[in-house]
Amino acid sequence: MKYFIICVLVGCWNFSGAHRGREKRIVFGTHLLSATAYDVVGFYVRIDRPNIFFTALRYFIEPSPGQSICGGAALTPHIVQTACHCLIQGWLPPVDKYYDFAIVRNGWEDMLVLHHGHFSEETMTDGVWSRKFLVHDQCNRHHRTKHISHDFGLILTRKPLRESKNPLVKHSFAPLYTEYEIAIQYYKIMKNEAICLYVGFGPYKFLEKKPVAVFGESSPLLLHGWRALRNYWNCHAHTHGYQPDEKTDYNKVFVFSPVNYTRDCTWSCTTVFGKFRTAPVPGDSGSPVSCDGFHFGLVSTGYTPFIYTTSPYNWQFDSVLAFAMFENAAEYRELMNVRLWHYWGNNDDKPPAVPDRATVNPFVRPTTTEAPTTESNEHAPFYWELSSFDQSYSKCSCNFPSSTMFLLLIVFMKP
Repeated sequence: MKYFIICVLVGCWNFSGAHRGREKRIVFGTHLLSATAYDVVGFYVRIDRPNIFFTALRYFIEPSPGQSICGGAALTPHIVQTACHCLIQGWLPPVDKYYDFAIVRNGWEDMLVLHHGHFSEETMTDGVWSRKFLVHDQCNRHHRTKHISHDFGLILTRKPLRESKNPLVKHSFAPLYTEYEIAIQYYKIMKNEAICLYVGFGPYKFLEKKPVAVFGESSPLLLHGWRALRNYWNCHAHTHGYQPDEKTDYNKVFVFSPVNYTRDCTWSCTTVFGKFRTAPVPGDSGSPVSCDGFHFGLVSTGYTPFIYTTSPYNWQFDSVLAFAMFENAAEYRELMNVRLWHYWGNNDDKPPAVPDRATVNPFVRPTTTEAPTTESNEHAPFYWELSSFDQSYSKCSCNFPSSTMFLLLIVFMKP
C-alpha cells in the first residue's frame, strides 16, 4: 500500500512540475482570466495583420487570428479607436524641418482584422474586416525627438462588432462621458498621479536586449499590468527635446523655437512602481489605458533609453482622450455617427439626424457675450447659461427701479 502511495505522490509531483515548465513566464504582465471583471476587457479590440491566404479571400471567408500589431477600444459597433501610428505606412519628410506628417494606409488594400472582447486566441473565431482608416488631422511627429502629437486614429469596420457574451463584463463598448466629465477627470487623475491599468496581447519576453531590443512572440492570452501616472511637470522634465538650454526665463520653459510643449503635448507619462515592472511594447500600441477605473487614454510609445527594460527609469507616453473630444465626448457621438454613416449605412435608408447642439472647449471658459452657434462649435449651452447668469446677476444686483428706491427711502426714514 505504501508503494502505491509513493507512486501516486511522485506522479503528482512530476505532473505539477511539467505543468510549471510549460507555463510561459510573463515579463510585461500577468494573465487576465475571464473571471477578472475589468470593464476594459469588454471593449478591448485586438488588431491583427491577416495572413496572405485570408487577404486574398477576404470577401468569402471569415478571418482567423493573424499577427497582432496593435490594440484598440471599441467606441461603437462600427468604430474602433486606436493609435495614429498603427494606421500609417510611413511619415512624410518634414516640410518645415521640424515635424513629420502621417501617410495613412489604404483601407481597401491594407485591410486589418479586428477581434473584439476576447481573452484568448482560441476564442477568436468572429473576426471583422476593416473598411476605412482615419487619423487625427493634427497627428504629426517631431522630427528630432520622435514625439507623436495627437496620436489618435479610427478604424471603420465592414461588419458590426459583436457584443461580449461574458456575463462578468459590463460594457461591450467604451463608456461615454460628457466633455465636462472628461475634463474634470483629466485634472483629477493627473493631480493625484493615479494608478493605471494596461492590457494587451503584446510580446511577453525579450529575445535580446542589447544593442537593440528584440522581442519574442506575442502572448496567446490577454495580459495586464499596472503603472503609475506622473504629473504634468514631471512629464515635461522627461520629455527629451522639449526643454530649452536656458531655463532662467520662465516664459521659455514650455515654448521656445521650434517646439511648443503646451501645444504638442497630448500625452501623459507613466512609470513602473513598487514590485510591478509592466512595460507596454510594440504590439500594445493603441490599447486602452484605464486610470482609477476611468477610460483615460491609449498606449502611444516611449522615448527613454530604458523604455524596453524593467528599470525604474522606464517612462511610457500615452495619448490622453481629453485631447480627442470629438471621438470620445457624448456631445459629439451622434454627429460623428452621422458624418461616418455613409461608410457602412444602406443607401436606401436615411442617415440619422444631425443633433442641433453647440459644443465647448472644456479647458477654456468662454468670455464672449455672443450667443453660441452649432457651426462655430465654440460654446456649450451649459457654459453659456452660466455666463449669462453671471452677467445678468451683476447687472440686476446694482440697478433698482426708481419706485423701489423711493419705497426703500421711506422705510429707512420712518422713525
